[in-house]
Amino acid sequence: MKTFLLESGFVVIALMLASPDILRAQAEITVAGEGRVTVAPEFAEFNIGINRRNLSLAEAYNEYRVIYNNFTSSMKDIIDPEKIYTNGLSITPHFDYQKQDRLSPDYYLVNATLTFDVPISLLNKALDKTGSVNGIVLNGIRFTTRNTAKLETEALLEAMKDAEAKAEVIARQSGLSSLTVKSVTTQISHPPVFLPLRAASIASESNVVPADISVTASVTVTFTASHSTEQKR
Repeated sequence: MKTFLLESGFVVIALMLASPDILRAQAEITVAGEGRVTVAPEFAEFNIGINRRNLSLAEAYNEYRVIYNNFTSSMKDIIDPEKIYTNGLSITPHFDYQKQDRLSPDYYLVNATLTFDVPISLLNKALDKTGSVNGIVLNGIRFTTRNTAKLETEALLEAMKDAEAKAEVIARQSGLSSLTVKSVTTQISHPPVFLPLRAASIASESNVVPADISVTASVTVTFTASHSTEQKR
């Protein structure tokens, strides 16, 4: 048995020859395929911050609560306040270590991070509301969709079609037929689309057009192909 390896770009063809009477050629064709599906986002995920500093721990926390209540109250016509989630809350005493008296902190710092989702149709209204509340920092917005599983499946199907089309071209040019999938490796990516902003930069009336969301699938497929030719003795 003899084995010949032919490599060219994204294609690897291996021919195994055997039998003195019948020349049976079996080949492996390896190709890469890619598929992409793009859709408009359904939701905007807001990430906001509240940062307060005060000499008194009670006053620093109270300032945070006032801003939090003002914000959730202003958003009532857009989102249920119970769906505004606190992802992080820290209260940190800060000391001046150059002072002799290190028992009492110089001030207390309260940091909070809040997240919430709104339908994409309410994006600009939510931006306006967020920018109207003093003390709110808009860290950024992420555009999302709920139906990612369906998009991944569609992208994979497109990637497989792309790989099959490439393999068929190579098979025809090489005099091969009967393509059969031997192995497949896949990779799927759908990087989130962000809109980084700061509350101070938000105009009185926002007019943000969100970018589309793309799901990309990449596959590497190995096909087997064969043909037989009679040889005279």
